[in-house]
Amino acid sequence: MHTTAEYVGRMSGELAKLANVAGLPFLAYLLKMAETEAQATVGDDGPNETPRQRASAFEDRAQAG
Repeated sequence: MHTTAEYVGRMSGELAKLANVAGLPFLAYLLKMAETEAQATVGDDGPNETPRQRASAFEDRAQAG
């Protein structure tokens, strides 16, 4: 399961970059959210965060730059 989550996370990150270059910011945002969720599944962001907390933290980071 973790191997699949790692792969999905990597691919989502790469697709987010492509979406940004293509001028598709909302799609890039959604793909970055998928990357963040995959990383959390693997355990990079801590096991006690809810998906809503991770989304909020992601939005904060996106607004910060």
